[in-house]
Amino acid sequence: MDYISTDKKLRSMLSPDRYRHSKGVEELAVALALHWGADVQKAKMAGLLHDLAKNLDRDTCKRIIETMNADPLIKESCSLWHGPIGAYLLKKEFGIDDDEIYDAVYYHTIGKLGMSLLTKIIYVADAIEINRDAYFDWAPDCRKIAMENLDKAVLEVTDRTILSLIDRKLKINPTCILLHNEALLLTQK
Repeated sequence: MDYISTDKKLRSMLSPDRYRHSKGVEELAVALALHWGADVQKAKMAGLLHDLAKNLDRDTCKRIIETMNADPLIKESCSLWHGPIGAYLLKKEFGIDDDEIYDAVYYHTIGKLGMSLLTKIIYVADAIEINRDAYFDWAPDCRKIAMENLDKAVLEVTDRTILSLIDRKLKINPTCILLHNEALLLTQK
């Protein structure tokens, strides 16, 4: 499927606000890919499609996530389903069979240890794209950090996520803590 067809199909699947966010992630992902030397076309596609499952109904999501070998904490938190389900639907709905794009879409919300450059870019871009400024007052500063040191931006996004989970008294996936530690070590090199 070409980019124009992909974009048109995605637009029909998402709410206007979610589509605007996806376009913002795409734009920032391309800028970060150009800056850090990642594959620009993969960043463009992963940024655009990262939330492709976000507006699916809960029953469809539940049916799909139960067939996947996802982390148990992901399976019990429906707010995290859209990453793994989106990755699953990349090939089925959009004909995209690329491990790097799959990984970036799958982990764009939760992150993982040893993230590839593309996965880091989508993880960060999702949190700090321009439309997030209305929700996260720290996003503009983090965009500057992302252009200076991508690992510092990963650390900032991870730490903000952890603090938000603590504030809302929600479970923290242990991978978040490990990701914090890994990003901290990478920023100290």
